[in-house]
Amino acid sequence: MKVNGGDWNPEQFLERIQERKEEAMVKKKQEQERLKQRILNDWDQHKSINFWQQCFTFVPLKIIRQTFNNVEKLNASGYPVRNKAAFFVSTLKGMGYFPWQENSDGKQLQQNA
Repeated sequence: MKVNGGDWNPEQFLERIQERKEEAMVKKKQEQERLKQRILNDWDQHKSINFWQQCFTFVPLKIIRQTFNNVEKLNASGYPVRNKAAFFVSTLKGMGYFPWQENSDGKQLQQNA
């Protein structure tokens, strides 16, 4: 197909878009897993792995990342954070992300905020 005097292949264009989308999804999953492992290790939360898996399922990564960074910055600034995980959950509650919503079947719904 000729477009603006040059050849253009729409199939190749769509394939490149799909490849970029898949690469972005892989990067997001990797970032999510790195952040989860950092929380589990730094905050000693290995016994609460189920909660953290649900958290990363139901809360957008952007919100988790921002909240984690805020907790770490507060701790670094000298603010007395005794239990970082509890402070993190309290912050999520304040923003309306926790507790997770459930539908009538008892299955959890992803919150949109």
